[in-house]
Amino acid sequence: MAPANLLGISDLHVGHPENRKIVENLRPTADDDWLLVAGDVGELTEDIEWALSTLRDHSRTPTAVTKEAALEQAYEKGVVCTDEFLLHPDPCPSREAWCDARVRESERRLAACDPDLPTVLVNHYPLVRHPTRILYHPEFAQWCGTARTADWHRRFRARSVVYGHLRIPRTTWHDGVCFEEVSVGYPREWRRPGHPRNVSRRVLPETRTP
Repeated sequence: MAPANLLGISDLHVGHPENRKIVENLRPTADDDWLLVAGDVGELTEDIEWALSTLRDHSRTPTAVTKEAALEQAYEKGVVCTDEFLLHPDPCPSREAWCDARVRESERRLAACDPDLPTVLVNHYPLVRHPTRILYHPEFAQWCGTARTADWHRRFRARSVVYGHLRIPRTTWHDGVCFEEVSVGYPREWRRPGHPRNVSRRVLPETRTP
């Protein structure tokens, strides 16, 4: 029997028929594989439910510039994230308050973990700034996470960190910890020459070294 693997995937956007087919064709490499899904599965509730139920069948568990100044710089260069218009912070009074609440809750849960055990941290956004430095528009980094998580891979004993959002699948190392970007992206992105075709990426056991 093949050894079990911990796999990661994100940014499936299954509203696109080509991406829906990717999900339908995903298969585990072993009976005991686990799959981490790091966000942006789809835009509609029914699409998300379909994707997660389908993935569940294929694996054991689908599981200091001010903001105003940064936004002004981005707007001047024509870089604006649709999140500014489409995401609602309910029940919080603002997006800033929503983000603060999510960070605090995640930090509380991680702090409650057994301090003698390592972790695998999964987030839609990268926990550190470095992976965003290769973006074509560096200003977009402000929509790619928060600096408040920059030391979480050290504080919370991460053996690996899994994230998506950037649509640049690759492996990087930070403070000796492996960071895996596992996004699929929109068809126009994964069709580009040179884009990795291994759709779900192996997180553990590790096969790469710093």
